[in-house]
Amino acid sequence: MEFVIEKLVYGGAGLGRKEGKVYFVPFVIPGERVEVEVLREKKEYGEAKVLRVIEPSEKRIEPRCPLFTRCGGCDYQHMDYSLELEWKRKIVEETLLRIGKIEIEVPPINPGKEYGYRNKVEWVVENGRVGYHERRGRKIIPVERCELLEEEINKVIPEGVPEEVKRITIRSSGKEILFICDGYMSSNFTRWAEKLPGNVILLEQGKMRYRKGSPFLEMELLGKRFQVSMSSFFQVNREKAEELFKTAIEWLEPEEDERIVDAYCGVGVLSVLISGMCGSVYGIEKDRFAVVDARENVRRHGAMNVIVMRGDAGRGMRGLRQVKKVFLDPPREGLSSEVFDAISYLSPSVLVYTSCNPSTFARDVKKLYETGYRLDKIKAIDMFPRTHHIE
Repeated sequence: MEFVIEKLVYGGAGLGRKEGKVYFVPFVIPGERVEVEVLREKKEYGEAKVLRVIEPSEKRIEPRCPLFTRCGGCDYQHMDYSLELEWKRKIVEETLLRIGKIEIEVPPINPGKEYGYRNKVEWVVENGRVGYHERRGRKIIPVERCELLEEEINKVIPEGVPEEVKRITIRSSGKEILFICDGYMSSNFTRWAEKLPGNVILLEQGKMRYRKGSPFLEMELLGKRFQVSMSSFFQVNREKAEELFKTAIEWLEPEEDERIVDAYCGVGVLSVLISGMCGSVYGIEKDRFAVVDARENVRRHGAMNVIVMRGDAGRGMRGLRQVKKVFLDPPREGLSSEVFDAISYLSPSVLVYTSCNPSTFARDVKKLYETGYRLDKIKAIDMFPRTHHIE
């Protein structure tokens, strides 16, 4: 089967049509004519893989990683980075129009580091080696190097992992490395862990059974250092995280007498950054480790006007009064009904909403339109270059 790729869609695939039916094909570029093999036929659409690129795009390039197309990490290594950014911009616009029924122009996306930007990686272990899951499969692809990772992590990819370890997460502060292992305690594990060049944690059924060094990392952002514990969320791309928080602060425009809510506050980065610009900040976070980190970060930076509350964002917001502005940074699932109820109850004048999922973002913005809000500004940030993900 042959057809021309019309566009890219969220998720990384290209869209083509044959006899009126839509087919989704990964690792293609709009405008290319391709020969494909159909893998799955469904009533409304089909899924296919490329057998041959008959008419390649002038923007097609040689992938940097030999595992590209095999592992489930990257989607766009085969195209020029400028084209990736342009299509991510278009995808955000199209998603807002299709789901949210909102037409708005998304400005050009600022480029960042194409590779070597991730400060965190999660691997599964098989036969003593770490690896990623195969794309659309259960097979484990062993990894000796990942081009998306900071070089500090690539230098310490473990080998000879004992069979007691099932998964490994590695986090880097740029100065320190933290290995977080899921598995079972044994003398064999202890001997292996002692040789690792960094701090090591072993979790057995969620409980810490072994520790070498500190379970925290000190992460720097916009000139401030933040404590981040082993399981607390922190953006994986420092450069783009700084762009995100600078934009959020610019759009919030904090003023001295204002009460601001930092919903889903994580380790308290935004709360600390704006603490000297407004009257008070209420950070709300349900993860207990992140709450400990946030309170420590507030203490060390002397942010006396910041209160960190543990709990659900919606219920936490309902307990407040006279809130002028709200910063929202929910998980991929987007805002809950409780958060929408709290927004309706508080009626803040400004919402700044950051999302890692264009689909749930568009859905939520549509709901906010129904309560009287309007989308005033939008910016796409390429937090995850060479993948389909977009902030």
